Amino acid sequence: MPAEQPSRLQRAQRMLVRLSQLTQQKGGHRLALVIFAAKAKLVCPLTHDYDHFREVVLKYDLKHLDPSIWPDKNDVSGTRIGTGLLQAVEAHDQGDSETQSILLLSDGDDPVNEDDWRFIGVPDATHRAIPIHCVGIGDELEQTIPAAKFNSQPVKTKLNEEPLQDIAERTGGVYIHAGRSEIDADAIFRLTLSSGGLRDKGVDRLPVYRQQFAWFLTPAFVLLLGAIAIRGKLR
Repeated sequence: MPAEQPSRLQRAQRMLVRLSQLTQQKGGHRLALVIFAAKAKLVCPLTHDYDHFREVVLKYDLKHLDPSIWPDKNDVSGTRIGTGLLQAVEAHDQGDSETQSILLLSDGDDPVNEDDWRFIGVPDATHRAIPIHCVGIGDELEQTIPAAKFNSQPVKTKLNEEPLQDIAERTGGVYIHAGRSEIDADAIFRLTLSSGGLRDKGVDRLPVYRQQFAWFLTPAFVLLLGAIAIRGKLR
């Protein structure tokens, strides 16, 4: 997202790469990645292939976005946090919640303030006892994204921490403020992911301990970059 330099996308990617390296060093943890805007998509299912995970993380930029998650004229908002969280919950193995977590990277800003996550995503994670750890990324002062349009209107963004704090509290996770700073992957690992898990029972099991994590690129990354790419269609 070009509103900040370095962009939120670049900072999130660097953090996820570093976090995957720390996870790999501990051994055995399976990782997954979900991206979302108006819709959500599992772009990397749970895997021990850390190199593949990092390749998926790094392949998204202004020129490489997935149009299947972009908002269309029937969407009321391009930021569906609940839809993304539901996709992450469904990406986890059933009946193994003691070893599962979700890490949400987001600015928390829903343009229509519907808080869809209250009705989908968060209730599903709570039912499965999956904690959602949230990292708040972005400027607290509202900014207009250059050249971006949604429904013929300029796209604006700001960090809205309240819903992210609420999501973490409701699910037993933690909230971490990143703002415009570089995201400290080592601190996030210590706070959220460093506890031991159960031994892997899957078909691709490793002889080490593991937990399962579904991670996100923030909706602003995909929504606002996507809005730049499709602005001509939505005017």
